[in-house]
Amino acid sequence: MASFECIFTSDGAGQLWNACVWDIVSGSVLAQYKGGISKSKTLCLLGSDYVISAQQDKPLLRVWSLQRRDQVQKQMVCPGVVSALATSPDGLHCVAGIGEKIYLWQVSSGDLLAVLSCHFNTITCLRFVDDGGLFVSASTDGQVLVWDLAEAANSTTQSPAEPVHTWSQHSYNVTDVHLGVGRSRCYTCSADQTCRVFSLDRGELLATVVLDAALTAIVTDPAEDHIFAGASTGKIFEVALYKLNTGEKPSDAMFVGHDLKVTCLSVSLDGQLLVSGSEDCTARVWDVASRQCIHTLHHKGAVNNVLVVPTPLVLTSMQPLPPTLPLGIFKRTTQAAKDENGVPVCLDSGLVSECQDNMLQGALPPADWADLLTMPSAAGAEEADDEEEGASFNQGQDLSKQVALLKQVNKQLYSYSWNFILRQHGAGSDMSSM
Repeated sequence: MASFECIFTSDGAGQLWNACVWDIVSGSVLAQYKGGISKSKTLCLLGSDYVISAQQDKPLLRVWSLQRRDQVQKQMVCPGVVSALATSPDGLHCVAGIGEKIYLWQVSSGDLLAVLSCHFNTITCLRFVDDGGLFVSASTDGQVLVWDLAEAANSTTQSPAEPVHTWSQHSYNVTDVHLGVGRSRCYTCSADQTCRVFSLDRGELLATVVLDAALTAIVTDPAEDHIFAGASTGKIFEVALYKLNTGEKPSDAMFVGHDLKVTCLSVSLDGQLLVSGSEDCTARVWDVASRQCIHTLHHKGAVNNVLVVPTPLVLTSMQPLPPTLPLGIFKRTTQAAKDENGVPVCLDSGLVSECQDNMLQGALPPADWADLLTMPSAAGAEEADDEEEGASFNQGQDLSKQVALLKQVNKQLYSYSWNFILRQHGAGSDMSSM
């Protein structure tokens, strides 16, 4: 039986897999996803249905279904090579750093909602807060910017979105960002050998920690009592944020075991385990209390992504589960999102009142929701050609027929619903007049 949590990793070789899932307790392999090589800071989960990452040297995003591990489900062409990627906790939005610009997509439709341009150099890291309302971007220009998701999604070329906060205290490349619980604090590290703590609410610099090596990765425990910072020397520093000042020289708290640069860090939900990835081709699971290595996960190349998450149900379920998240092909221009023939769709949480439920049952025939969710959409009919080309999606006559059919069905559904409402309204008026 799999543990409550698992580890997603990827490496720079891609000989055995693109991404691999490990049991955090036993260190055994739970799943593998093949095809291409993931770039650092781009491996993410889309809800509880998909894994997404950016190709290392091509303007391409790859998406795998968590259940179908044998093949890439979708390949999506981007306007450029992606240097950083993040998805919102609900899986509804995706942001990517391409050069110095940030691209924001709606996942269900694939619409490109906005292109944000406030950095002066390549984006290195993107992170969402736990409620998805804000996201943070960092760059090699030394800046860290905080963005409001709603404001960014509604921005236009004439009225571009502006960052909520702009922090430029780092004097060199910002290499990693970690966001605390409850959108309260932002932790950053840089090649200038400093960790900085900012308030997401007030935008103030709260603390600065200076260490003796260039820092490449940062994370905190769930209580945010300790900072773990990976260095270019292979060491992982542990910094206590609330330790009493007794006047004694503080002892060096470090995790020692990696031979080369630490590239990524992640912590378990209970804070007892720390997972690190390094250029020495290993990912290590550490016991935080004793700072001892429990497991060493060997790879064929430099480990560039590590992600500790609750084990998805689809990995342990004996029966296939239908996806709950619609997935469209990401568009490359914002103009495509403004198509007049498009119809916005609002996905609710599934909570329906008794009155609405009765009305829907009387108005519409029963539907097999599992079939509807797995039904191929017009956007989903686009498939990538070869990995070498990765760019050309052929729609063809079948796709045109599907689009025409969907438009016709949508028109009939709208007409039927409108007539039904008028009949209900007319019947109510007749009863009141009597």
